[in-house]
Amino acid sequence: MEYIEVDARGLSCPIPVMKTTKVIKKEQGPFKVLIDDETSFENVMRTLENFKLEIEKTEEFEDEDYKIIYVIR
Repeated sequence: MEYIEVDARGLSCPIPVMKTTKVIKKEQGPFKVLIDDETSFENVMRTLENFKLEIEKTEEFEDEDYKIIYVIR
């Protein structure tokens, strides 16, 4: 499955939420969010929940210090 990528690494809120919301509203199909800030991660997860989107899985890369949220529609 090919995912649209939202790279929010190195960005502080509300930018990760805004970038994710833009993809939700403009794109179709699955997407993934790359994120390296815990507060931004929680805010993006809340945003996905508010849009009632299904989270396929999350992956954490401790050696790289970031997470990926995979979202399907």
